[in-house]
Amino acid sequence: MTGKPVEDRRIPPGQGHASGPNTTDKVVLTFDDCPKTLDDMKSTVTAIEALGVRVVLFPLGNCIAKGTFDVDFARQHGMFVYSHSVNHPQLTKISDAAILKQLKPPAVQGTWLRPPYGAANAHVASVVASAGMKIWLWDFDTEDWRGKPQDQLVSEVVQYSEPGDTVLMHMQWHGFNADAVAKMKQGLAARGIELCGLNGPATATGPFNC
Repeated sequence: MTGKPVEDRRIPPGQGHASGPNTTDKVVLTFDDCPKTLDDMKSTVTAIEALGVRVVLFPLGNCIAKGTFDVDFARQHGMFVYSHSVNHPQLTKISDAAILKQLKPPAVQGTWLRPPYGAANAHVASVVASAGMKIWLWDFDTEDWRGKPQDQLVSEVVQYSEPGDTVLMHMQWHGFNADAVAKMKQGLAARGIELCGLNGPATATGPFNC
């Protein structure tokens, strides 16, 4: 379950759209795809809020349509929510019209898009921009989808995250729970690094606050 070497799971500085709107030295934890259930999503979001932490959620439109993700609830509890497309196609392999369809409801409406698989290029970015959105990738990929246990994920996030990083995880795997986030917060704090905090409202198109 080790996956790629850490150096191969980072996007080098200055390449593409890695860090999105975070201009602070705080680490932003981001979670893609779908939570296991709506109850799991709500309890996790509420518990993360209680930690004073703000994460960014990129659910699929299909999750919203099926009722396993509540955009308004997450935003009301301090989490930014942006689009991950409707059903996770590779945007570099579909037509412009198909890309634009992936940005419409039930996909999340907002400023930022996390392209499925991180598949984006200048052309995809221009099509996305025509819909009033921008691409947000990541700096460090945990590869949690390999089924890594929680302790390993926490250890990697704490050890390898750098100030200002965007960290990639997924809602259906083992980092999306309050215990994991609390341990990440504690471990990073021991290195002098803060997680994104609850500073200002979390809206669809407003400024990104940490």
